[in-house]
Amino acid sequence: MQDIWAGRRELLNEAIARSLSALEFSHGQLVREQVEASDRDETQTAALACLSAAEAAGGPAEAAIPAAVALTLISQMGMVFVGLENSRGGASLSTAWGMPRSLNAGDALFATAQESLLAFPDEITAENRLRAASILDNGSRALVEALLVLGEEHDPAAASQRALLPAAMALGGVFGGGDDRVRERLQGLGEEWNALPPEELSIRLAGDPKRWLET
Repeated sequence: MQDIWAGRRELLNEAIARSLSALEFSHGQLVREQVEASDRDETQTAALACLSAAEAAGGPAEAAIPAAVALTLISQMGMVFVGLENSRGGASLSTAWGMPRSLNAGDALFATAQESLLAFPDEITAENRLRAASILDNGSRALVEALLVLGEEHDPAAASQRALLPAAMALGGVFGGGDDRVRERLQGLGEEWNALPPEELSIRLAGDPKRWLET
């Protein structure tokens, strides 16, 4: 099956590799192994949607790379926490390294995500810096809450991407240079699309971002 995100996924993976290569603290290797063990196709949907949302807001997709990297790392944090409860999260630090190191790695992923988000281009205003940080925090909270109530029959990776989607779309609006109205409309689309069946959600996300705000 053709990967509709192929070009942007390559761009995102290169940025993630640069971010992780700079980690020098004691749990940096654990964080790298968690990201490398994950299925990128399942844990990058929100991040890739963020890049498209930046384009929908009128900017280049590349402008939202700092936010997309942050969203990927927050998603990985969620997978670590799922693994702390049981093995539903698949390959995770918690199953390989045990709870103490997993907790530290989860914190490290959150901290690294925040650092990525601070790698703003110079044109991002101080107000939008604060707004982006707040959006990421709210998305992180929504992710944790969604995973806490997840039933055994549900896929944690898919649930994490849906929980992060509204924040991802809003962050794309911020980094794409959209005003408050555009950012709020993009966030609203993320909330609306979350209610769609998986196949229809994929169709919406695969559509031309420049037409997302036409309706």
